[in-house]
Amino acid sequence: MTREVVYNKYEIELLELIDYAIDFFRKGMEMGEVPKDFFDTFSKKYEFIKENVTRFANERYDIVEFFEIKKSEASKLYYDDTCLHCKFHSSFRPIGNAVGAMGFTFYLFNCPKCNKNFLAQNPFDMHENLAWVEHEIIRISKEDAHGNSIKNSKNHTPEQFENLIKGYLEFKEEVRKLDEGLAANKVEEERDIQQLIPLIAELKGLKIMVEEQQKNDEIN
Repeated sequence: MTREVVYNKYEIELLELIDYAIDFFRKGMEMGEVPKDFFDTFSKKYEFIKENVTRFANERYDIVEFFEIKKSEASKLYYDDTCLHCKFHSSFRPIGNAVGAMGFTFYLFNCPKCNKNFLAQNPFDMHENLAWVEHEIIRISKEDAHGNSIKNSKNHTPEQFENLIKGYLEFKEEVRKLDEGLAANKVEEERDIQQLIPLIAELKGLKIMVEEQQKNDEIN
């Protein structure tokens, strides 16, 4: 796992500057130009910061990775669905995905009975799925000029509609919690960045000063 994957650009810069500064003062100590007490205090302070940056970055990444793994594993699972062509009901494993109704993306299945491809009943993205269910609730609840609706037809029972609403509300709450978790993760990252900026400026100033001194030494 590379730094570019786990850390943001501020964390990468700070970690590189910390390594540079500790290495610089270590060499200075070995040459007798930097007091050991100073080096010990400096290295202890910034090793601690480095450990915290690493821990925070990994914790943040674990949350993002969790959702990415869920998305990746979802395409390998089997889903109960019904073939739109021959009405064969079974568990199907996605063979891909395709854009369908409302511009949403659905899993693509192949029916072993009629050997035709068909789209899943619901989109696989959780936000699109939520919008799709909302659309379905409105569609089957809509009454015609005579006051009839799909939910009141002989093919649907009140219990079916109640279960649909119950499932929708539970799913909506799950999506809300997931969104809040990701949003909080982003807010925490932004807060951490604000704390890193002064440290980056301090160590960057040290590096610039050292490099300028090295250039002057080369000239002289």
